[in-house]
Amino acid sequence: MRSLICIVCLTLVVSACNRVEPKLQDIPAVKTAKVVSADEGMALVFASEIQPRYQSDMAFRVGGKLLSREVNLGSRVKQGDILAHLDPVDLNLSAKASQAEVASLEADYVYAKAELERFKQLLDRKYVSAAAYEIKKNAYAAALAKLKAAKAQAAVSLNQANYTNLIADFDGVITAVNVDPGQIVSAGQPIMKLARTDALDAVVNVAESQIEDVRNTKYIDISLWAQPDKVYRGHIREIAGAADIASRTYEVKIQIDNPDNELKLGMTASVAMHGRNELENSATLIPLTALLESGQHAAVYIIGADNHLSLRDVTVAQYREHDAIISAGLKPGERLVALGVHKLRAGEQVNPIPDGSLFASDAEPTPDDKQ
Repeated sequence: MRSLICIVCLTLVVSACNRVEPKLQDIPAVKTAKVVSADEGMALVFASEIQPRYQSDMAFRVGGKLLSREVNLGSRVKQGDILAHLDPVDLNLSAKASQAEVASLEADYVYAKAELERFKQLLDRKYVSAAAYEIKKNAYAAALAKLKAAKAQAAVSLNQANYTNLIADFDGVITAVNVDPGQIVSAGQPIMKLARTDALDAVVNVAESQIEDVRNTKYIDISLWAQPDKVYRGHIREIAGAADIASRTYEVKIQIDNPDNELKLGMTASVAMHGRNELENSATLIPLTALLESGQHAAVYIIGADNHLSLRDVTVAQYREHDAIISAGLKPGERLVALGVHKLRAGEQVNPIPDGSLFASDAEPTPDDKQ
């Protein structure tokens, strides 16, 4: 009997020594998801670009050789500032020629007027015929018409001489420069772009399946990718009436209500359009793959602080294409298993994969892995 007891005790001791604790790599790795509020999760998010509401192609009204450019790309200008100059020599000569033509025709006009008055006196005394008087009268009318035409042409030439300076029509910033000094430009050729900075839009392209949701937007948050913590509010200003031929999307312009100096033209921003959610404020949103059947109810696996699973019943308010709206059972911020829920059991320990990772190898290395 003593020998049997010794053998049993020895066996227990050996078994205890050979017992191996489960390694971390034997614990199933699971993809997790964070529970978010339905309003936050159902927002339509688009990438956008900050663009000016008003932008003009600045061009000379006359052609010529570009003599100098006073501004560069990114320069800020005020209304009335000179942006560029054309060589004024030819235009000044044209203006002088027009003025000389006016002086010559004024002399002809004065002579024709004097001749008309003299022939009028002679006609009254019957010294000349009515036909001769009519000739002088027509000559006077022709001289007057030529003088008016010459004065108008002289005014045009003078204006053209003044058009050699390109003037800023409003305060803004230069967003594009197309020519350099020394180039020959034609009238109306874009020299540079001038954009106003007091009115800015966030421009997004929306698919045709999302247009109605965009129209029903309740409020819009705009955050710069360079400064994600700062949020601007905006509202829809314009929706394109027709889809783009190439992308088949609709351009939507969102006016930024509270712009500041941090906003720069061309910046990339994230636009979140929050819809009119009629659900209760406690409604949450989870991935559709996180749901499983538990009796007569839907359920999810909640990951505790010790990475052990607990099964919790939830109430599904609406099934969507990729997610589900939960009206009861969950709170925003809780973490649950997003994939592979049918292979798990309550109370089981899991190894959560960090957010944004798709492979267990991206998780924190285990002590054995480090060895």
